[in-house]
Amino acid sequence: MATKESTNTKIAKASLAFTRQSARKVRRTANLLRKLTAGEAVTQLEFMPYEAAQCLKKLIGSAMANANHNLEIENPADLKISQLLVDEGVTYKRWRAMSKGRAYSIMKRTSKASVVLSEMDAAEYAKYVWDHSPRNKKRIIEETVTETKKSQAEPKAQKVEEKAETASQEEPKAKKSKAKPKAKKEDKEPKAAKTSTKKKKTSKKEETNNQEADS
Repeated sequence: MATKESTNTKIAKASLAFTRQSARKVRRTANLLRKLTAGEAVTQLEFMPYEAAQCLKKLIGSAMANANHNLEIENPADLKISQLLVDEGVTYKRWRAMSKGRAYSIMKRTSKASVVLSEMDAAEYAKYVWDHSPRNKKRIIEETVTETKKSQAEPKAQKVEEKAETASQEEPKAKKSKAKPKAKKEDKEPKAAKTSTKKKKTSKKEETNNQEADS
């Protein structure tokens, strides 16, 4: 199996199960390959005296074939062994007849192994897995916080822009409103003249009325 992530990190994987050896014996040979490249690991496994070497050789060869076929990597032998895990598999339980009608148990253990090939070291791959894992609650919280901050910042920025626009539109209005009182003062003067003319007219009428009364 091979996967191609969105960040252009090419990762080739392969797994092996139901190996008729205990995980302890397979792990002994796997520990010698952890800091090597795929090509170096295959060459070393060819000359190892352990029975688990053949299984691990097939496993790494399968991962290299996946990298070449699925990910189109020209030199999969240059890829690093980013992860190599060996775990316990199914245990077949048998028994053997003993004296006095007893039965002794026989545990036939199996193991399963998985390998990951990429351009990253073991530490870099572990960090990569943790950063992209859904169990990383800290990363999820940080992403949600940043999203909420962005969503809250956008309306605030819009409000600031709207206030700036309204302020720029209100500035000429304020200037006009400041110029208006002067015109009102000028208007008040003719009003005062009108009132004086009215008083003169009323005074003339009173004089005429008084003259008529005297006559």
